[in-house]
Amino acid sequence: MSADTMSKEPERWHLIHEGHEHTVEISTKATAWMLHWKADGSTVAQKKTSENTVVLDGKEHGAIRLKLPSISGPARRVTLYASPEPKGATGQAHLGVGGTDFVPEEGSRAAKREAWIRDHPHQYATRRTLTALAGVLVPIGLLWLLRQITWRPDVNLPSVNLPSVDLPRIPWPDIDLPSIPWPDVNLPSVNLPDLPGWVQYVWPVLLAFGVAQAELRRRKQQDLKRSEASRTASGATSKESNGEQPGRSKTGEARPDENQTTTRDTDDEKPVQACKVTPVTAKPGHS
Repeated sequence: MSADTMSKEPERWHLIHEGHEHTVEISTKATAWMLHWKADGSTVAQKKTSENTVVLDGKEHGAIRLKLPSISGPARRVTLYASPEPKGATGQAHLGVGGTDFVPEEGSRAAKREAWIRDHPHQYATRRTLTALAGVLVPIGLLWLLRQITWRPDVNLPSVNLPSVDLPRIPWPDIDLPSIPWPDVNLPSVNLPDLPGWVQYVWPVLLAFGVAQAELRRRKQQDLKRSEASRTASGATSKESNGEQPGRSKTGEARPDENQTTTRDTDDEKPVQACKVTPVTAKPGHS
């Protein structure tokens, strides 16, 4: 492991899933990885290992699958698997299908690696393919170099006379085991086509290219899943913060039609004052 990997500051990955905040801390101790999984600040699982692919069982919190580097560098992937079955999440984690990826801490080496892969997908696939190609060509080149060497050292090794030891003979018992009448099964013969010799050198390269393309598609699906979850959470938050009362605007003022209705109702409800009528009496002498 490199000096950067051996640093004391642990590498952190974060994920908010179903209302729980998960954090995974990855550090090193001697030549082993120290893994620490927390949910809402409480420890869920810990493990010390030297393997590159590790599964942590979090019981009711699910399971986590970690892809760690072979030599040095940040973790390749941290994925959470949740299942209602007690052991379903652990089984999914061992298979490595589906799940929800953690996000590396901002500014870390893992975050920079993730950003580079998203910005340069074709270069990432090319690099993986060339690495597999090198793994095929380097051994072939070494074998070719060994065959070119014609000089062999002429070394006369001394002869050593080893003592002759007579070991006692052990009389093992003679046991007659019964013969088992196994059924005679005639399997059909399959004639496979004769493949050219270069196929054994090409298929690892093609496999690496296919794995790289599958990883890029998986990352796109994870990005879409993460953006949909973010939009859903932001939409629910905006509805709660901008809740409106019926018949009211955002400023809490009455709408114009409500003002007119209120004024009209007030005018109709005004009390009507009674008028006092005084009778008129005719004066004497006037008809």
